[in-house]
Amino acid sequence: GLFVVLVMMSIVVLGLSFLSPLEGKKNTPKYSGTQVGNQVESSTPSFNPLSIFGFGNKEPEQNNPAPAAPASPSPGSNTPTTPTEPSLSLTAIGTSPVVSGRVVQLNSAPVVLSAEPGSSQAPYVSRPIVPTEFPYGSHVIKISEQGANPTNFSVRAGAVVNLVVMSQGEMSHVFRFKGNELKAIALGVGPDEARAITFNAPSAGTYEFFCDVPGHKTRETGTMTVN
Repeated sequence: GLFVVLVMMSIVVLGLSFLSPLEGKKNTPKYSGTQVGNQVESSTPSFNPLSIFGFGNKEPEQNNPAPAAPASPSPGSNTPTTPTEPSLSLTAIGTSPVVSGRVVQLNSAPVVLSAEPGSSQAPYVSRPIVPTEFPYGSHVIKISEQGANPTNFSVRAGAVVNLVVMSQGEMSHVFRFKGNELKAIALGVGPDEARAITFNAPSAGTYEFFCDVPGHKTRETGTMTVN
């Protein structure tokens, strides 16, 4: 009987020892942390018994954004702000190319200044061009009903001559040289149009040019002086 009483007393003492901590925790907030709106962010998350079996109370995954990629240099940052366009070649506008100072055909055969105008041996006449396309160092002859301007230009014998003929006004014109030595140098221009032709200057002398349109020959004339 005494043993039973001792066991009962031990159970009562143990029960009281467990109840006292629970009583003290009744007024303790469930979470300690910071109030954010209607929610509380806990700095010490509560223990979940299921965590020992691998459920619940896992470390929350950090939703950290991926590190930003380094800013790449802006396109073209190492290129000039105003690109320099290459000069137009003679073949780009349709005239004969120049190789080692000699005006040639596309097959590299030299042009023939006494050939028939427009033939395969004659220098090529350009397409209609604008002033920004005039070949470098061009001699520009402006032709109108009043005449040619200038009426004379000079070149060196054997030099490459870039000749541009411009029509001013509402008339068409056909530029040609007198005689057979420069027979191949001929080009027609429409109203307010310009075309170019390239050739090597002949031997020294004076060569007369004119407009081959009927009625224009007497007033639209001039000379090329070769030194």
